[in-house]
Amino acid sequence: MEDLLDADPVNRDSQATSKTSELFKKSLGLVVVLCFAVSFKSGQSQRVLDAVNHAEIKSTNQIRLETRRYQLGNLTKRPHIGIIEVHPNGNFSIINSPEKGFVHHEFLDCLKTRLRSAVEAYGEFQEGRSSLFFDFDAVDFPATEGYYKHLSCDYLNKVACCYTNLTMIGIANNPCCNCSLPLPIHPNQREEDLDNALAFQDPFNWTRKMDKAVWHGAPHGHHEHAAWLSQEYHLPVPYKPGVETPRRRIVQWATRSEAQGLLDASFSKIEWKEILKYKYLVTVSGNSYAGALKPALLSNSCVLRQDTIAREWFEDELEEWVHFVPVKYDLSDLFEKIEWAKEHDSECEAIAKNGRTFALKHFEKGAVDKFLHSAIQKTKK
Repeated sequence: MEDLLDADPVNRDSQATSKTSELFKKSLGLVVVLCFAVSFKSGQSQRVLDAVNHAEIKSTNQIRLETRRYQLGNLTKRPHIGIIEVHPNGNFSIINSPEKGFVHHEFLDCLKTRLRSAVEAYGEFQEGRSSLFFDFDAVDFPATEGYYKHLSCDYLNKVACCYTNLTMIGIANNPCCNCSLPLPIHPNQREEDLDNALAFQDPFNWTRKMDKAVWHGAPHGHHEHAAWLSQEYHLPVPYKPGVETPRRRIVQWATRSEAQGLLDASFSKIEWKEILKYKYLVTVSGNSYAGALKPALLSNSCVLRQDTIAREWFEDELEEWVHFVPVKYDLSDLFEKIEWAKEHDSECEAIAKNGRTFALKHFEKGAVDKFLHSAIQKTKK
């Protein structure tokens, strides 16, 4: 491990790969490579990425995380080491992590839970093939620094696609590697949150709802000028940062005369029970996936789902026109789809029922781990 600490960013990748192979041959341990970026803003322009780029799970029941701090794309000299112990009962605990304050404790809890599930799911490993690759790159800061492009495209092409590659939910599919599985790591993917969602009951049946579409939410995700707006990275259509995002467009369009009677959209916060009074719930992504999709599917309303680049773990199993009405990413056909919905009331009522049935099945207790086990098993060769 020590020889990796002083390696430069380019040579580190190849050395890590070589080290992985050696460790696999020398022990029965499991080698897991982590690429993890946690980002935050300091002032208006300074951006720091704390990247966990290497980890080992050895027969000693320890995971060693090697972290490096990236400031404006430049690697600093001082590495930061954190160690997480894996107990015989499968639980994890932090032994030492100087940088642990950079990671929200709920996020870290999810990381430990899903990492343990992934290890359990993968089972026995074929000799000569490394095990799992976790790409936890931050969705808010994907492409503005040369750091990300090097680490993602070059690194993933050479290394990650040889692994079972797990990507944190909400991350846009990497254009360099299409072998990723969405890993449900986020505080709102906790079992208790899914239980609370399942326990919720929509107080309005279909006939009591207003024949109108609705969207209410924040104008952005976590950051006004989030780097997911970088046109060169993955957006299917060009946008002006903070101005022409889908969320801002839907609010602007709601003020037009032709939207009257069709759409209610604003950045004001209202209670979810008020939103449920509408027949058609529009889900629009922000910095990441559309967080309202799960409760929308569990409602008695018909979901008009934006085609988004950042998805949750269950979304690949959703079927358009069965569980939701599809809407283009730029929302250019939104009014057309709302008009269609108003003219096809019985079909939309059926779609609403199908969506709720899907949600009750896929969000039941243990569903996230079941998905993870199934997805990993499908990738084993």
